[in-house]
Parts: sequence; structure tokens; C-alpha cells
Amino acid sequence: MTLFLFTEPSLLEVKWANVHKGNISIQNIVHRNPYYELIMVTEGPIYLQVGNDKLTLETGEAYMLQPWQQHQGWKAFKDSSGFFWVQFASSPEPVQIESWAEWNRKERQNRPERALLRTIEEGEQSTGYMVIPKRFLPSRRYELLSAFERLIGQFLNPQGYYKFRTSLQLGQLLEMLACDALEKSESNKSISASFMLYRKMVNFLDEWNHCDFPKMEMETYFNRKYEYLCSTFKKYAGMTMSTYINQLRIQRAKHMLGTTNETVTKIAADVGFQDCFYFSKQFKKIVGMSPSEYRTELLK
Repeated sequence: MTLFLFTEPSLLEVKWANVHKGNISIQNIVHRNPYYELIMVTEGPIYLQVGNDKLTLETGEAYMLQPWQQHQGWKAFKDSSGFFWVQFASSPEPVQIESWAEWNRKERQNRPERALLRTIEEGEQSTGYMVIPKRFLPSRRYELLSAFERLIGQFLNPQGYYKFRTSLQLGQLLEMLACDALEKSESNKSISASFMLYRKMVNFLDEWNHCDFPKMEMETYFNRKYEYLCSTFKKYAGMTMSTYINQLRIQRAKHMLGTTNETVTKIAADVGFQDCFYFSKQFKKIVGMSPSEYRTELLK
């Protein structure tokens, strides 16, 4: 099964959208366009030839064409038969794979859970993927057809911010297709209780990293043993809680060094370090220079 992996998130832009009925301008007429094209059959069968493959698409079936992919009707169909279609651009472009197992491998390699961390640099950003089958008969086809109809209506009757709205509607349409496909696959992407705990811990540390919380207080707040909290955080973040706390504190210290005239000692205390020497040591370890050197570099 051919699948398309859309990066979460992707920048989507609707180029054209409409509804097609009958054989006019499709039977034995070759089409190519420079964008991705998603079609969904409103009434079948639709006889579509893609390259050398002669397909028979049934009512509710969805099919994704790649940019410049040659397609045409290979057999006449009823005048009442037709399909919705939308041409769109995606940045970054989706990746094509051939199995759900390949998607699972990419998910494990990318560690999208690290994207929750506030200190992740842009070049380090992990990502997840949304999976859209090339050809698929969704269970929620009536809901999807309604969403398609709204998208086309918005595109053909544009009003203020219509490009923004059509991009959002296309994203919702793709998300509905992806969720339907995921439910039918053997892959399980349900959110585990340990991940929900990890997400709660990241939010807690982002808000309270300037404070030193005793272990017992954290155990009470999260209703978990401290050792379990530590192992859960490291499992998803790839670092210890103390390392992440230091990164958050240094991140704020860098901002203060560049935007205030406070002394290094005062900044160290404000971000949560009681020992200025230890602060300077951690700052140099993470940034590669001392706080004073960093401030001097900013002033150049």
C-alpha cells in the first residue's frame, strides 16, 4: 500500500478546488498538473487511468495524485457520476512510503515527543507524520464529503481571508482522512498514560523551573514516586529533569543578559541558581562561553 507522510505541521495552500460530473474533459483526455491532487468520488464508479494503471473508483473512495502525474478517464461513466477534487501545495512535500511498518520506524526515529521541550533549537526540532493512503475507502466518507463540499464552496465563493480558511479546511480534511486510515490500520497511535504524565511534567518545569521543588512536593503534585517521574521524563526527553531545568534557566539568563543591565549574580539568583559560580559553570557548559563573555558578544 502506497502512503504519503505529511510532516506535522505542514504549510498547505489550496491552488484550485471544484466538483466534476460526467465524461466531459476527462475521457481519453490526458491531464497533468504541478500540484498534489486529492479526489473523492461523490458517485461512482469512476474509471480513472493513472499512468498505465486503469482504476475503478467507487462512491466515497479517495485517491491522491502526485505532481505532474498523468491521468485520464479510460472508460465512459454515467453523467451523474463525479468527484470532488482539490489541487494543493505542501511545504515540506510529503514523503512516499510503502507500508505502515515504515511509518512506525520513522516515528520512533524522529522522537516527536522532544518537540514539547522549550529548549529544543530549530535545527533539532523533531517531527511527527500524518499518514494519507494514496487510495483509500474511508469509513467516515459522508463526513468527509461534507468537509470537501465546504472547502469547495469557500474556494469558489472567496471572501476576506479565504486563502487562510481554505488552508485550514484542507488541513482538517487531510486530518480526518489520516485518522480514518489510522483506525483501519494495524498501527496503534493511542496516547499512553506515561506520555500524558511526561507532557504534564514538561509544562510544570516550564512554569516553575526557577524554583527548587523538594522531591516529596513533586511526588504529591504528580501522585507518583520521584524515581518514576525521573525515569518517565528521561524516557521521552532523552535527558534528565535536572538537565532540562538547567537548560531552561540558562535560556532565560541569556535573554536577561541581552535585555537588562542586571549583574551576573542577580541574574543567576533570578533564574534559580543560588550559587553564582555554579551558574557560570553551567552557562559555559551549555553556551560555550561565560555569562560576561556572552554579554560582551551581544554588544558587538
